[in-house]
Amino acid sequence: MKKLLSIVLFLSAFPVFSQMVPAGFPVLEEALRRKELLGELQMGTAMMHRPLQLPWSESFIFPDSWNPFYLGQTFSVDLEDSISKNNYFGVLPMRNFFRFSPERPYGQAPGMLRPAVGAQNLLSGGVEFRWKMLHAFVQPEWYVAENRNFDGFPLSFPARVNSLRQSLWNRGDMPEVFSQGPSSAFHWGNSKLALQWGAFEWAVSSQQLWWGPGQFNALMFSHAGQSFPHISFNTWKPAKTFLGDFSGQILIGRLEDLEKQPSQINELNANFRPGLPQNDWRYLNALMLTYQPKWLSQLTIGFTRSFQQYESRRPRTFNGWLPVLEPFQKRRVFDEDNIRFSDDREIDQQATVFARYVIPKAQMELYFEFGKRDHNLDWREFILNPEHARAYLMGFQKLFATADPGKVWQLRGEMLQGSNSINRLTRYGGNVVSGWHTHGRLNGFRHQGQLLGLGRGIGTNVQTLEFSRVHGLDKWGFLLERVENHQDFFWAAFEEQEGAQPWMDLSGAFLWTKVMGPLLLDVRLQGIWGYNYQWKGNLPQKAYIPNRLDFLTQAHLYYLF
Repeated sequence: MKKLLSIVLFLSAFPVFSQMVPAGFPVLEEALRRKELLGELQMGTAMMHRPLQLPWSESFIFPDSWNPFYLGQTFSVDLEDSISKNNYFGVLPMRNFFRFSPERPYGQAPGMLRPAVGAQNLLSGGVEFRWKMLHAFVQPEWYVAENRNFDGFPLSFPARVNSLRQSLWNRGDMPEVFSQGPSSAFHWGNSKLALQWGAFEWAVSSQQLWWGPGQFNALMFSHAGQSFPHISFNTWKPAKTFLGDFSGQILIGRLEDLEKQPSQINELNANFRPGLPQNDWRYLNALMLTYQPKWLSQLTIGFTRSFQQYESRRPRTFNGWLPVLEPFQKRRVFDEDNIRFSDDREIDQQATVFARYVIPKAQMELYFEFGKRDHNLDWREFILNPEHARAYLMGFQKLFATADPGKVWQLRGEMLQGSNSINRLTRYGGNVVSGWHTHGRLNGFRHQGQLLGLGRGIGTNVQTLEFSRVHGLDKWGFLLERVENHQDFFWAAFEEQEGAQPWMDLSGAFLWTKVMGPLLLDVRLQGIWGYNYQWKGNLPQKAYIPNRLDFLTQAHLYYLF
């Protein structure tokens, strides 16, 4: 009887533990958002600040055999003879992500995956450990890739167009091929070591970050690209005050350049990365804060800001360590006549604001995010010219009840505008290639050759619409997507060419997710119709627009021990 009582106490202790949903987890984040729209769960500020930790989870959040993991009841041992909520060891789910694109890269590449051609596979697993104030996730990743060559940007364009394409590469450090031939790599993945006190923690981490309300994209940090090492002071759950709930994070990180030749054609690599430091890393300082008013709990608002600078050029001053605390206006770095730029630190900055509104009665959510990568001279210029150096996204989700209990239709969509506004012509003229995540001094907000927020490419616009039938975690449905590739390059290179056409991708995908005991399988089968691929229809003497049909296969497999 005593032994049975000990077992019962042992199991009942685990539901208080937090469990982590990695940023960009394609199934569980969706489930949490749906529960919030149904009025069964209130995520508050946590959904704006991912990865998510779920100390408040209840048995209805995740169905079937996935409940035990998020209630702390998977394979685990208590570190002391007495049951304590502060002492815990557990095995995290095994995750395998397979991706196959036979002819050309397409779409975002989460985590260590890359926008590459051929087969790729990412394997991840690990353990969670807690002892008193110490909390750790050890969740490394192992990546292998085929890295086929493919039909990329051609050498056949006039010298001016080729030069502008080189300028785009120089502002992004994104090569067409990341490695010649098969490759493999190990990374610490979503690992973290933290000291927690109340709702706050100090952490050393390599976790993927996602800031903002986006379902498919984010302007500052998303799951696109490999995560970077950072130290952080942040909330790990919403901090409750008399004004409402707050979540936030301030971090210092290390970003690395890939320093690979961007083109598969040597002649196009002649002017790659001129004037940038070699063998140097970039110091990143970033800040985010979100707020949910106590009197309007359906609304969440927030902002983010980031600075990056090559470490060898960073001053060892307070502003050098924490530039995110500087004023926004640029007037302070100009001379008295506002003519000469007097700041020689060579820094790159971005800032965004966002909001999300949940309407449980309508089972609906609306959200937006607006960002600027070049701050205005003063508030007057911002009011008169808010379009300068901006990007934005907006989206929605709506659930429709069915006659079957627990089953709903899900309609969700998002529009992303990553290209410059028309005022680029008055600012820069027609021969400058720029866009969100680019900068004239540091040439891109990136790590290991991939953009940290908008993983679809510089100056790219995306519209996404999904319609699915959902029951718990099980789902089947369809996704439509329209992508305008590198629009800032297109307008700079071909604006004066009569009849020039953009490169546009129209795609449709079948989505299927199924829980099978301890297994969770998430599959995407996508066909892509590429209109004027790589702008080849704009080549001199070209009499037709070259179109092509390509395919993409993705499969996530998760296993609970």
